[in-house]
Amino acid sequence: MVNMTHLKLDLKQMQQEPIMFLFALLSLLLIGVFKLIITYGTPIILDLVHLNLLNYEVYILSLVYMLQPMMLGMVIGFFMLDEKDAKIFELLRVTPLGLSGYLMNRLLIPILLNGLYTLIGYLTLGQHIHSAIYLIPIIIFSSIQMVGVGIFIAIVSEDKVKGLTYSKAISGLIIFGFVNLIPNVFLNGLGRFFPQYYITEILVSPSLLILLVGLTIHCIWLFFISRSALKRL
Repeated sequence: MVNMTHLKLDLKQMQQEPIMFLFALLSLLLIGVFKLIITYGTPIILDLVHLNLLNYEVYILSLVYMLQPMMLGMVIGFFMLDEKDAKIFELLRVTPLGLSGYLMNRLLIPILLNGLYTLIGYLTLGQHIHSAIYLIPIIIFSSIQMVGVGIFIAIVSEDKVKGLTYSKAISGLIIFGFVNLIPNVFLNGLGRFFPQYYITEILVSPSLLILLVGLTIHCIWLFFISRSALKRL
């Protein structure tokens, strides 16, 4: 019931601020754009710069999987900023639901939406790249990233302008999803401490160790961000 209330309020806010609706759909638009580029742009790019995009399909798919939680996380963060300005978090601290209960309810629908977007990305771009079984860890990892981005924006931002600035900075973490393209031991080692690294690793060289280490890294990041949220929101 609480989830439906959040959904109705979010839809109403999207009507008032269309840019929020655009951010929510941006992942789907990017999937379509990349599909068109791979299908129709590959021969053109090959002729112009002798670069075959088909050799980098796995990285393009990884980029799609990493951008989804970033975009949805921004939307969540902006919604939570409005609720923060309305002093809702202060009221929640004295209710039976509590702030932690609120966060679980607030984030459930975006998590489901992230899973849907990931499935669409797989059906559109990834069926010939990886097995469907790897959708499970990818959805888990990207959902944790989305939650982390949303909570982080809500914690550190005073308004949506600053939230957008922080979102751009956070987006830079995507670069750690591509460090294995760089023959540098230090960068490869550094990348292992960032969640985005493991999205690509699942696609390039999946193993039980990668899944376990990736889950551990994601949980550590989420733990510290969530703990900060309970203190500062």
